[in-house]
Parts: sequence; structure tokens; C-alpha cells
Amino acid sequence: MRSIVAIVLVGILLLPMLAQVGYAANPFTLVYGGPEYEASLGVTAGRGGVYTVGTTNSTTVPGDDADGFVARHMASGIIEWVVLLNMSTLDIATGLALDDAGNVYVVGSTQALGPDTDLFVAFLSSDGVLGWVLVFNDTLYRIEASRSIYMDRDYVYLVGSSYDGDDSDVIVAKIYRSNWTVAWAYVYGEPYTNETGTGIIVDSSGNIYVSGHTNTTGIPGLPPSGNINMLLYMINPDGSLNWSKVVDLPPSQYDYTYNLDMDEYGHIYVVGEARETVVGNDIVLAKLYPNGTIQWIKRIDYLDVDEGFNIDYENGMIYLTGAGYQPPPWDPFSSKFDVYVLSTYPNGTLDWFKVISGPSIEWGLAVDALPSGGVYVSGFTGSYGAGNLDAFLAYLTRDTTVYTWCAGDRTWSSINVTSITNATVTDATYTLIPYDPVQEPIELVPDNVTAGPLDWTPQMYIACSPTLVGGESTLTQATTNHVTTLLAGILLLAAVLLGRRGH
Repeated sequence: MRSIVAIVLVGILLLPMLAQVGYAANPFTLVYGGPEYEASLGVTAGRGGVYTVGTTNSTTVPGDDADGFVARHMASGIIEWVVLLNMSTLDIATGLALDDAGNVYVVGSTQALGPDTDLFVAFLSSDGVLGWVLVFNDTLYRIEASRSIYMDRDYVYLVGSSYDGDDSDVIVAKIYRSNWTVAWAYVYGEPYTNETGTGIIVDSSGNIYVSGHTNTTGIPGLPPSGNINMLLYMINPDGSLNWSKVVDLPPSQYDYTYNLDMDEYGHIYVVGEARETVVGNDIVLAKLYPNGTIQWIKRIDYLDVDEGFNIDYENGMIYLTGAGYQPPPWDPFSSKFDVYVLSTYPNGTLDWFKVISGPSIEWGLAVDALPSGGVYVSGFTGSYGAGNLDAFLAYLTRDTTVYTWCAGDRTWSSINVTSITNATVTDATYTLIPYDPVQEPIELVPDNVTAGPLDWTPQMYIACSPTLVGGESTLTQATTNHVTTLLAGILLLAAVLLGRRGH
């Protein structure tokens, strides 16, 4: 009897702790940021919390155009800590990964080594202490921007784009986790053409799959087509190219691929958009076999402009987020972009489709699904918050019908999902160019600027009734002084965010 009582008492004592590390049961949207601009570009749930990364220019550092940030949230969305990555006047955090100990690895772009832009990887401990930052610089390129990161037991993989003043190419790097030296790094592309790398995933054998887009047909010797086509790579563990595909989806002139994921069978799911100047944009969802053969491609049409930005496969389902726009008289919140969140079965059939809507602009840029079916989505909003644009983190489930910003399920009859059967798939050939970055650690020494907490007051929205939750968030700053222009920051953010160089 005493043992039963002891077990019950221990359970009661542990219940608050278990609630802290569990995941949210009720839908919410958290809006957070300063007086200017914030956007969350990545989200990952793990170790009992949720992590977001992104960019902000609401800092107190004079002359800065953009800084990266990393935030840890409780499962309920409440912010536990935020760290500001202020290494130069232009720093953007675009992706993150967690290790088994809860340490955070962040990738992005920085001008810490000078006027050019370089890749960086930053390490933060599980409690948000910034440990080190490595910058990867190759003097052959003026701009090197990292988009995504993937981590397995032994390696970290980065994908992004380089620009040498004439054209852009895809960068893929494989880095040892043991000592953070580069195992190999290559640039994939052709002279005087534009290739952009957007997403990366690695299978259990170490094969690497990369998504992106290009303005070529993939056939050597032919000039750029003037259109944008989807681009997919399979790269062997040693960095050599196994296969590459260029996919054209007529009648659209511009076909973008923004991210990809993989199921337990090795099938690859790709999300992007098909843009046609007459009929507008549609979300594109494709499924490929591991050998690059396309199993199916779906076009998801809801409004005049539909864009799919991120994808996650979890527990037999596919989850997407993006944004859509429709001129009046669609609804009272028309003429602005709204967030899409949707789920499909592995055959591409829609399971559910939801919209987060507000009176201004909202974009969903990152998604991470839980085995339970709950979904975390992050991005930015101009409808609510303290600044011109603010970051948001939302949690919703399949059964969510009415939630933040008066949004919910949309009429099924108005969502048109069609199979694309006229896609042109070209087995492309690309040149493999060694990318020889110099790894330079940055000394993160605060300078003479104010290095205190920033006024980031999070606001929680539940079922259209705004309720302020929590207090001010403390941003730890690590700073060095440099000078650049606001225009350069905005242009780089657009290039990193959408990868649309060449359009």
C-alpha cells in the first residue's frame, strides 16, 4: 500500500514537470518581435520544446540592417530564451538542427568577414548560451548564402547558393561533427546560368538529396531558357553527383522548388510553386522514387496566387505550409497574403487544409509536424504584434476548426487538386566544382553598443481573442561593428528567403 501511495505522490510531484516537457494540446499563435521587422525562417520541435530561427532588424545596435535570432519556446509557445546573432551589420539565420543533448546548430549568412556574404554555422548550448560561430568563406564568390541544414550521427550537411558576380550555383558541404572540419564541399552548376539550392535531406546510407531551381534546361551547351525550372539532385556520400533532374511544368513559366523531405521507404516529397503569368500561381507537390523517377506531381489551386514554401513528412502524412492571395471580393481580409497549412496522404490526396488570416500580410515559411498529428508553423505577420512585421509561431491540429485570427477550414469544393501529366523531365548534367572554404572562427566580443534585453513582448492569440501571455523576452547579444546598406540587407533577405535569383 505504501509503495502505491509513494508512486502516486511521485506522479503528482512530477506532473508539473511532465507538463513542461510535453507538447501543446490546444491551438495557439504566438506573435513576437520588436518595433521593426522580424521573420521566423525555421522551426524544429524537440527536447520538450520548440525552436525557431530567423531575422530581425529591431535591434538596438546602430547601423545594423539585419541580425539573426534563435528562440526556444515551451510547447505552449511561451518563449523561454532568445539569443541574438549579431556578428556584423547583416546576419540572417535560416535553418537549425538539434543534437541528442538539446544543443542547437544554426546556419545562415553573415558579412562578418567583410563586405561579401559568407555561410556560417553557430553552436548554442541547450540553455541558450552561444558557444562558437564558424564562417565559411571562398574568395571566388561574392555571396554565399546557406538555406538549410541536416544532421546525422557523424556529419552536418549544408545547402545554399553562391554568386560570383556572373551567375549563381548550388553549394553543398559535408562537415565532420567531431572537429567541424570540412569533409568535402562542392559547387554544382554551369557557367553563366543560375542554380539555387533550397533544401537538403540525407538517407540512412549517406546519400544526399537536394532541391532547388534553375534557369536552364539542364542540357549542356544550351543557353538559359528564360524560364525557371525545378531542380533536384542526388549526391553520393563522397560528393559526386549520382543524378540530377530538371523539371518543367508547362504552361507555367516559373517552377520553383523550395524544400523536400523523405519517408521511411526512401521516397522523396518536394514542395514548390508553378507560376503562370495568366492564371496565377499554384502549389506544387511531387513524389519521387530514390532513383529520381517521378511517381506523381500534384498542382494545388485555391486562390489566384498559391505558394508552398516548406514540407515535413511525419508518421505517414505530408504537411505543407505556404501562403496565398486573392483580390476582392474573396473575404474581408482580401488583397493580402494569408498562411496556408495543409496535410495530404502519401498519394497526394488532401487530408485537411487550413488558413491563418489577418487584415494585413501573413506568410508561413517553416513547418514541423509531431507524430501525434499536431503541427508547428512559423513565419511572419503584418497584422498583429509590435512592429511592421513580426515573427509568429502557431500550433494546430487536424481537428482545429476555429483558431487564431478567426481562421479555420476552407470550403473543400473551392480547393482544386489536379495531377500534372505533361511535365518535361530532363536528366541534367552539371559541372562539379571544388568549393574550398576557409573556416574562420569569429571572436564574439561585445563592443560599445548597448547589449541589454530588447523589448520583445510576445502576444498570444487563441480563438480570435488576443491575450497577452508572458513578459518581456531577453535577447542576449554578441556583437561586432561593421557598416553596410539597408538595401543590400533587404535584397539578400529576399534572395535567401525565396531563392529567386535568375527570375
